[in-house]
Amino acid sequence: MPDEYYITNTAQLTSDEQTDVHRLLRESALYDGCLYDCFIENELSCHDNFPCFYQLYSYDGHLICFISLFFDQRDLFIYGITHPDYRHRHCFSGLLDSVFPALDKYHVPIKKIYFPVNTKFRCPAVNHYIRSGRICYDYSEYLMKKNLNLPISSIKSKGRSFFLPELEYEEQPSCSEYSLWVEDLYVGGCLIEYLSKTEAMIYQFGIVDEEQGKGYGKSGLILICRDLKDRQYSAVSLQVTGRNKKAHRLYTDCGFKIKDEIQYFILNKL
Repeated sequence: MPDEYYITNTAQLTSDEQTDVHRLLRESALYDGCLYDCFIENELSCHDNFPCFYQLYSYDGHLICFISLFFDQRDLFIYGITHPDYRHRHCFSGLLDSVFPALDKYHVPIKKIYFPVNTKFRCPAVNHYIRSGRICYDYSEYLMKKNLNLPISSIKSKGRSFFLPELEYEEQPSCSEYSLWVEDLYVGGCLIEYLSKTEAMIYQFGIVDEEQGKGYGKSGLILICRDLKDRQYSAVSLQVTGRNKKAHRLYTDCGFKIKDEIQYFILNKL
């Protein structure tokens, strides 16, 4: 990596550093024609004082490469982005090399290390790691979207034992909630975030284990889509992992279509 750059790391991003990261993400997204998902929320860091943000600056003060680390139990997810003007200069690999000594220094227990990659643009560093055998594909996560202006499926009974769940809605300041009930029994639900005046996002949709296989998943999702349409929303999105074949099939059957794919590559050797 050239000498005209310098590296910083921190456990908490300042407001100025967050502004730098947002600018880097915005300029890269405009150049590559895709959106980048990058963990930059200070409050989500689960290791006190561990430097989970790594920045590569030019000496004239421009952020040219950024890496953030997100921990999910003992799995580590590494998010990174390099400015288009500075690619093919070993910036990402140079910055990444500063991450592993920190993991050793703070004795962070890691089981697996993942690199999430948007399939619309795969950075040169990731291609190099794939060719070298340093990382390999493990699974995908999909962003799926449904056009609520199109006809919504009807609910079909699964037999005499089928009861149509009742839908309840509770509005919250940051994230609202739908819950599904059969008589007085809670059978499932989800959280809802409103992305705009016309689009909503479903999180954590699920049916409790004891009530699965009774048709509540499909009927509940249809009820939620109908209610959102009645509230004048024209689109709803959700995320699903490719490992969950059952959920993926449910969403497809309910009219959701894949709009984006994130591939997760795993580091072969820690």
